[in-house]
Amino acid sequence: MKNNIPLFLLILLISLSASPALAHRMLIEPVDEGLIKVVYEDGRFSRRTEVFVYNLQGEELHSGKLDNQGYFHYPPELDAVLVVADDGLGHRVEWHVGEDFTMGSPRGITITIVVILFCLIAGFFHLRVKKRRVQQSS
Repeated sequence: MKNNIPLFLLILLISLSASPALAHRMLIEPVDEGLIKVVYEDGRFSRRTEVFVYNLQGEELHSGKLDNQGYFHYPPELDAVLVVADDGLGHRVEWHVGEDFTMGSPRGITITIVVILFCLIAGFFHLRVKKRRVQQSS
């Protein structure tokens, strides 16, 4: 196990430094009444993103694509309750009109916890195999 500690630390370090996965979450940022910005976490946006505006009954009130700066305009006088953005590649985000913009939970913490759990599981099975080998040799 002592020989594997540097390997586990290296895997943990590599996992924490891998940030491309952070660029894939899509966010809706309200800018003004009737104006939102739809971007990925790294600030980029997709021109193929379509945005749909719904009322309380779930009826589509307005739809369209982002402009060339990642913004979407819809008439503020609509009784908009829900805005949905979909880039057609599997990224979809919903925003309830009036909610504050939040980035959500940091993915770095989740990634770290998952890596630590994998290391603990690997360590458990390593010790188990080592124990069996010792029992078989005696």
